[in-house]
Amino acid sequence: MRKIHYICLPLLLLALTTCHTDINVDSPVPKCTVNFALNIMVDAPILNTQGGFYTVTSPMKYGQYIGYSGLLIVHGFDDKFYCYDLCCPTECKREITVEPAIDGTAKCKKCDTMYDIGFGSGMPQKGSSKYRLRKYRVIVSGYNITVQN
Repeated sequence: MRKIHYICLPLLLLALTTCHTDINVDSPVPKCTVNFALNIMVDAPILNTQGGFYTVTSPMKYGQYIGYSGLLIVHGFDDKFYCYDLCCPTECKREITVEPAIDGTAKCKKCDTMYDIGFGSGMPQKGSSKYRLRKYRVIVSGYNITVQN
């Protein structure tokens, strides 16, 4: 009986680790430099509220970089900050961006895919996309937020 356990357990683990979903975690959105900083109190007071979001389509200062199509900074429902590229990963064109909503989602008007932005995954919830939004690292220090890749 013990031999069966020694054989079945590794086979079960192998089967579980080889299973995968249809969602690819790597976004096809081109990797572009991101280096952006803002003060929540001055530049984006909406980010004081959980569920608040702020979009950036052009740099505010010299030396700032905003990725491929711009930035979508979100104060998540879990009280953490997240940042995504505005580019829809299905369309992968600079001019086709997602539109954020107060319910913690962002939707592409072209392909109608809806993405989760309120809990930090960036994963598609509805629609045809097989990719998540490109995510950037957010550093919070008091009321200052820095986004980098």
